[in-house]
Amino acid sequence: MTSRLMSVFLLSAGALEVTVPSDPETGMAGSSVLLPCIFSLDFQRLEPKSLSVRWIFGNKVLAMFSGKDLTSDGRVMLNTEAAMKGNATLLLYDVKVEDQGTYTCSMEYNGELQQKDVVLREVNVTWYRNGKIITDDVVTGKPRREGNGTYDVNSTLVVILSKIMKDEMAECQVEHVTLETLIKENFLLAQIGESNRPHFRLAHT
Repeated sequence: MTSRLMSVFLLSAGALEVTVPSDPETGMAGSSVLLPCIFSLDFQRLEPKSLSVRWIFGNKVLAMFSGKDLTSDGRVMLNTEAAMKGNATLLLYDVKVEDQGTYTCSMEYNGELQQKDVVLREVNVTWYRNGKIITDDVVTGKPRREGNGTYDVNSTLVVILSKIMKDEMAECQVEHVTLETLIKENFLLAQIGESNRPHFRLAHT
């Protein structure tokens, strides 16, 4: 995976510096995704009672860390030890379609407040066999952002050759917000081999 470009937001006057990704994060349905948020101070010693971290999605506070107290939604995790060292990255479990959108990392220290946004997009890969959705026997990797602004997603349907019916078809569909239309590929199962395993490249804007 190529290194991410990061936008650094500097305060003209003050102690707090916050860094979040300049490009949207991309996650797979049902998987976990990290929403990065890194901060630093212009002095080495951090007073825990003066620090407050909040992650907000829409009108909902997903996680809040203040002093040594943490409250969070059931599908997110904020590492408090890492937060005390400047890493307030949020882990979101079991990504769903409705999780797409803008997440706000809100940092406050000694009354100084900074809020930066992280955008989450989702890639959906759906397999069909004879027109019916297949959920078992599918292995889909995590999206990888390439240096040319595209995403790589690998997805494999595992089939047992002895159970393939004559002329049985499979179809793979890929959806992403950057695609004008979804990608569709059809495969005659009897001919599927390593050489024609589905591989998709998604344009990123």
